[in-house]
Amino acid sequence: MDEVDLQALEALEATVDPPKFSSAMPADCPLDGALDAHGGVYRLVKTNPPTADDFLSVFELGSDIPAGRACECHGLSLFRDSEDAEAYADKFPHLGEFIAAATLTPELGKIAETPRNFRGTLISHATWWPYEDVQREVPFVVKAIE
Repeated sequence: MDEVDLQALEALEATVDPPKFSSAMPADCPLDGALDAHGGVYRLVKTNPPTADDFLSVFELGSDIPAGRACECHGLSLFRDSEDAEAYADKFPHLGEFIAAATLTPELGKIAETPRNFRGTLISHATWWPYEDVQREVPFVVKAIE
């Protein structure tokens, strides 16, 4: 690549806006320690195939936000382990009867491990903060529950 091509590429990269989060998200969000989205995840959903409505945050649903959890409530609850998702689906059927699986990648947002104590055991809960323009349901496919 010659100097002219390199300069043209740098100019193009400079014009691309970096991804943004919703302006409604708290200033301290995503949580400290959040990484680029990565790896396999599972989410409880109500429809098969999943729709955008299956990927609304607690904040977007207008639900009460527990004290000290505003940042997490702007993200989406996921599980790293499918068995944890299945256990949650059994205990909380109102969250959805299907389990959708995806492999997240960095252009989809940020993720942090946010373990939960469930029945006396820490489970593989994670919180995903998708970038503003991400179609959240697109990478997810409902998996068969074994």
